[in-house]
Amino acid sequence: MKKWIGIGLILMMALTGCSRQAETPEPEPQKAANLEEMKTMATAYVQDLLQANYEAAYTEYAHDEAMQKAVNANVYKQIMEDLYKQVGQPVAVLHTAEWEAQGYQIVQVAVAFDNQNFGVNVVFNDAGEIAGLNYSEVVIIQEEKPESEHEAVTEVISVGSYELEGELMLPWNIESASPVAVVILVHGSGATDKDETIGPNKPFLDLAKGLAAKGIATIRYDKRAFSHSEAFVDDYDFTVWEESIEDALAAVELANGDERLNNSQIYILGHSLGGYLIPKMMTHTNEVAGWIFMAASNEPIQEMVIDQYTYLAGRDDEVTADEQTAIDQMAAIAQQLKAPETLDPKQPILGAYPAYWIDLNAYRPLEEVIQHTVPKLFLQGERDYQVLVDQFETWKETIGAANAEFALFDGLNHLMMPGEGAPNPDEYMFPNHVDDRVIDTIADFIDRLW
Repeated sequence: MKKWIGIGLILMMALTGCSRQAETPEPEPQKAANLEEMKTMATAYVQDLLQANYEAAYTEYAHDEAMQKAVNANVYKQIMEDLYKQVGQPVAVLHTAEWEAQGYQIVQVAVAFDNQNFGVNVVFNDAGEIAGLNYSEVVIIQEEKPESEHEAVTEVISVGSYELEGELMLPWNIESASPVAVVILVHGSGATDKDETIGPNKPFLDLAKGLAAKGIATIRYDKRAFSHSEAFVDDYDFTVWEESIEDALAAVELANGDERLNNSQIYILGHSLGGYLIPKMMTHTNEVAGWIFMAASNEPIQEMVIDQYTYLAGRDDEVTADEQTAIDQMAAIAQQLKAPETLDPKQPILGAYPAYWIDLNAYRPLEEVIQHTVPKLFLQGERDYQVLVDQFETWKETIGAANAEFALFDGLNHLMMPGEGAPNPDEYMFPNHVDDRVIDTIADFIDRLW
């Protein structure tokens, strides 16, 4: 479902009220003081919208300043009519779910429509005012796992020459259990923090907690582009070495120097781009006992971006003229990147200078990976639209099932989190957790190599 009226599109403020006679003061619109009141207010507000009480939805609930300017009764009418074209007429309000994202509290009111169940999401600011309205698939909020009887031991660490802020997470009984195996977590593309945070989700933190509970330590750290982006603005020679590989190798050295960690049981887990780069990392170290490829690509980045653009544009079975233009523009960029050495070395393209693409053009992950016999584990979500299952199968065909372990998980997306229906980027904005099956598979792989 492509319609998404995001926080950034429909952000609004508290209503000042229509002009009234002086002797009849306008009642103050409702604000919510806590989460329970937000849930009650969101349900009433959505019911007014569903019952076409658009004026009441606008005047009886406090909107923040931006929201007040962006909507009115007529805008609400148009929003709901657009929604009904997609999902049919409303039948019943079902339930609510809630989560936090980007500093806002979101309450989803799940509604049964003629064609499907769908969620109307009400965004609240800290003052309890409505700060946004959007709609999406019904989110499935996983129940929080009960706190373990024992908490993991965490220590702040500094990784690499840029002294990247990180965290070493150790099993609770480290003093009696050491030395223990350690997994170094290497990010995907983009400027991400040590938890690989996206929306309310923190897949690397999930992995760290889950592995600590199984007696395995982890090292995670902020990506260099996250904490020192200014250092690379005019670095025309920047490549994946500076982006990912150098700091991953520095983390290996850090692990080697900690007596609580078993230096013969150091593992690297690369997610997405991090997994794509593992064969390149392999040539620089023999101190890694096993490599874990999680949602790892093996195709050129620019080709994958075209596939993603095409998939997202076609989700509603209709590719608009604007969407086709975006796909064509991406295809033109991909064509340029086939010969990046001919481009202006100081002109960025697809977010990086040509040196970055020249380096990757010479990289052949499928050819390089078979040169290394170190144990390997490949993890793939069946619902991943960013790195397709086809790439997982290509790894398997290239390496051979006898020479590595391969685990395909039904229902999981690119973050290795569960979901339903057609995969889409909106689901990353709903709170979720890495599936236990993934953590169990990693732990079993390490236990077998111990």
